[in-house]
Amino acid sequence: FAINVGALLSYIFSPLAKHYMGYGFAFLFPAIFMAAALAVLVNSKPSYVIIKPDPSAPASPVAVILRILMAATTDLLTSCRRSSSTAPRSFLDRATRFSSTINQAEVADAKDFFRTIKFVLLMPLFWMLFDQQGSAWVLQAKRMDVPGWLEAEQLGVCNTGFVLVLLPIMEKKVYPWLSSIGREPTPLRRMGLGMFFGGASFIVSALVETSIQNSAPHSVPVFIQLPQYLILTIGEIGVSTTGLEFFYEEAPPSMRTASASLFLLTTAMGDVMGGLLYDIAGALGISNAALLYFCGFTMFVATAIFIAFARRYRYRASERGRRSDDDGDEGDVQLSLVGKGRDLDSDDMMEGDQEGRGMNFQRIADDNQ
Repeated sequence: FAINVGALLSYIFSPLAKHYMGYGFAFLFPAIFMAAALAVLVNSKPSYVIIKPDPSAPASPVAVILRILMAATTDLLTSCRRSSSTAPRSFLDRATRFSSTINQAEVADAKDFFRTIKFVLLMPLFWMLFDQQGSAWVLQAKRMDVPGWLEAEQLGVCNTGFVLVLLPIMEKKVYPWLSSIGREPTPLRRMGLGMFFGGASFIVSALVETSIQNSAPHSVPVFIQLPQYLILTIGEIGVSTTGLEFFYEEAPPSMRTASASLFLLTTAMGDVMGGLLYDIAGALGISNAALLYFCGFTMFVATAIFIAFARRYRYRASERGRRSDDDGDEGDVQLSLVGKGRDLDSDDMMEGDQEGRGMNFQRIADDNQ
């Protein structure tokens, strides 16, 4: 909530600062507030509860994973030189055979961590599209009919405004309604639908771009961009907060912060991909409309792959028992719809547990302590 309130104010005042005071003040304006926030943070440090690292605590998750991968790889490369009557159950299980310092619990945690990696690999594609609202969509607005009281950059306020309005509606109305009709809004379903809406928003944007290209300059009203902002916001609600929850809760306790950090890293990866995409498109002379269509349909392909992964994913059993690993075969298997006793069909986009309505930040704080 605080992030979107801050973004809302930024979208309103920063373009105005640029318009009346120039780019220098427009950058100085948020920098002053950032410096003030830092001063408050530092000044309040004596009030914080600071827990020093425990020297006896396990190594960092990254170090553990790298150690397991190196041991497993070494065992694989040297296995042909020795005969063994028992073969490891999986690649990672080779680590315990090669090194006595690696225990089975660490390997089990690594397996849980890698089970979500396939979903992480698809996340940059969503952020590649999402962050174009601050670049490609702004440039699109500049070629449209913008009222004199509005700056093209201020259209981004629609996204944050829609988030503040739609998020409680989704949590209090839409998700409970889906549950009541047997379409449980599990994290993977919500993320998959969010990715689909992300692709749909770019198809709408491409249609708007086609209209601009076929019309007189600055004759298309800028407010016809509102549907694409609305659709993209629905996608953000499905992917952003739900994704952070999913990658945190599905990781083993010893690797939760690393998993959540990896999910947040996908935003930066998506921004880099977006920059490279537009460099390539510019070099090849691809039109704006064609590029927007490409982004939309690429997201649809990524959504289809995401669904295929999700249909064979099973959630970790939680300490509260709200998730069960008892259904299906070993490994990632297709679950039965909770409470329905049937396999998911093509109409069921995702599968998983019954809950996941938002991030339990107190649990995060407790786990980190």
